[in-house]
Amino acid sequence: MKADMRDFAAYRWLNKTVLESRLLDDITVYLTVKKKGQHEIALRTSNLEVLDGNTRTIAMGPDGTTKSVWRCRVMDKKVPWVALAVPDGDVSQAAELYAR
Repeated sequence: MKADMRDFAAYRWLNKTVLESRLLDDITVYLTVKKKGQHEIALRTSNLEVLDGNTRTIAMGPDGTTKSVWRCRVMDKKVPWVALAVPDGDVSQAAELYAR
């Protein structure tokens, strides 16, 4: 039996009717790391200006996670932006964020 994609929450979410939209000037990127030890996280961006430095050195917190925050400004509101959080220079472990 083949699954009907229309039954999945992701399908319904991506196909919702947009009632209102607005362009964002500033965004905040929140990152939670769940990896032991100290790490250097670099935020690589396209169409985003990072307002408070692209790189963070973070260490594991007592609860087993660490959080980091970057403040960014969208440079051209007519163009999508992309951010890539790269841990310890290893692009294969990167997390991608984007806006369409």
